[in-house]
Amino acid sequence: MGKENEINVKLIQHTPLLHFQYDSEGATLRATEVKPKLDRFLISKLPGTTREGKFEQCEELLVGYSPNPQKQRALRNRFCKEGFNALNYRMQISAQGRDTSVTLKNMNYPLVLSTMGREPKHVDLCIVKEDKERMRTVELSINISICVKKEGRVEILRDKEKYLRKLIKDNIVEFFALNNFGQRSDKGFGSFTVWKVKDDDGEQVRQIDQDIKERLKNYQYFEFTLKQDMAAQSMFYKTFSVIDYYWRALKSGINYPRSGAYVKSYLYQFVRDENPERTWDKKAIKTKFNLFFGRKKDTYDDSGRTAIFARALLGYPSNGYSYNRNQYTVSVTNNKGIDRLASPIIFKPVFNSGSVVVYILFNEDEIKCMRDKGTVKFRFECRKKSREVLEMPTDMRYIDYKKLIDSYHKKNGYRMIPKNIKWENIISNGKGEVILSKPKQN
Repeated sequence: MGKENEINVKLIQHTPLLHFQYDSEGATLRATEVKPKLDRFLISKLPGTTREGKFEQCEELLVGYSPNPQKQRALRNRFCKEGFNALNYRMQISAQGRDTSVTLKNMNYPLVLSTMGREPKHVDLCIVKEDKERMRTVELSINISICVKKEGRVEILRDKEKYLRKLIKDNIVEFFALNNFGQRSDKGFGSFTVWKVKDDDGEQVRQIDQDIKERLKNYQYFEFTLKQDMAAQSMFYKTFSVIDYYWRALKSGINYPRSGAYVKSYLYQFVRDENPERTWDKKAIKTKFNLFFGRKKDTYDDSGRTAIFARALLGYPSNGYSYNRNQYTVSVTNNKGIDRLASPIIFKPVFNSGSVVVYILFNEDEIKCMRDKGTVKFRFECRKKSREVLEMPTDMRYIDYKKLIDSYHKKNGYRMIPKNIKWENIISNGKGEVILSKPKQN
């Protein structure tokens, strides 16, 4: 890629990238993943509230643009009706740091990698070699070259070229601040931020910690400080352990029998508080199929409340949900053929001199997708128990996710101290606590 019309972006990598080519040297961010996301992000920044309005702003910046009226109509149709977003520039990504990997063996990574154990060779996530399980990561920096130039025989007009270059430079820092990449990106893997932007005019924009805070100032976060001189492997493990605890306490609740730690799911409380006629799914499932097995029944009175499948509102995995109680398994299907719903909540870890800030972002595309489905009827069946089924119609528009996080932090008093878990071995503030941010104004 030539130097003319080139923008160079240098990135800092904060967390390991789970790469599908984990066994290849130099495996790093893929342009085939980054560019489509960046294109959508850049187009979202253009004036206009409709696709037609945005097309007027970016028509000459799109791949395949032609002044020919017939081709213009075809391009408009692709953009407005088919979701075509490809902007006219090329991207090349290379790793400039030392190529390395992080060993997972005997580390028992928490919930964020919980599905790894279902595949004997874990080939979808990490390399298995000489009985060692590995994640691929690249240290130091990543370089992205973006070249704005002619497409085929049609060259972008000079003023449009400058406009596209400015659009990229003005938004590239925010783009990487709001996105992770690779597999398990919603749980904090593949977190990068921009360190420097440079173009052929010699202009440089340095991204510093304060810049990231400014661009993410409207998002909630949690923050802690790791002990000094941690090896990378321990640093990542401890960080994902904190993310895991936060997520479990929010979504499903925590029950660690060995330590005696028990935390009731905040989602359960949120659903009940939001609507006195609603409760979540777990107790209804246990009651329907008599799955208490001598344990004390919940003290919460759910009589008169209708159960909804609340946990699906925070993500529905590709293999569906299943509940295992002793030898009994409860499986879940739905009436709209939903194979998977990604988590609407994204964790964005940013490291800075031992301090870790994990921003809580929202996957707006996924939230829209969920809400567009309206009410979904989830069907629960228990093998070996009976032929009965339990149906839970669930409004996928039920949760205001920002309100959920705001109230979750408030409920915890803006401090999260794990019960019976010695986080002082992880966090260096002496109290083993995580600072939770207060509500943000949009």
